[in-house]
Amino acid sequence: MKITTDLVAVGGLSIALIVGVVMGAPAELLTGIAGGLSGYLSKTAVNHFENPHEIAREKDEGK
Repeated sequence: MKITTDLVAVGGLSIALIVGVVMGAPAELLTGIAGGLSGYLSKTAVNHFENPHEIAREKDEGK
C-alpha cells in the first residue's frame, strides 16, 4: 500500500476524532474534525469514480 497525503490526513483525523470522543472534547471541535474527515473521504470517492482507469494503471505499475 502506497502512503499518500490523503491517507495520512484521514488517519490523523480518524485518530483525532476517536481521541476527542473518548476525552470529551467540545462538540464544535468534534464537528470540525468530522467535517474534515468526511471531506477527505468524499474527495477520495469522487476521484476513484471519475478516474478508475488511472487507479487501475497505478496498481498495475506497482506489481
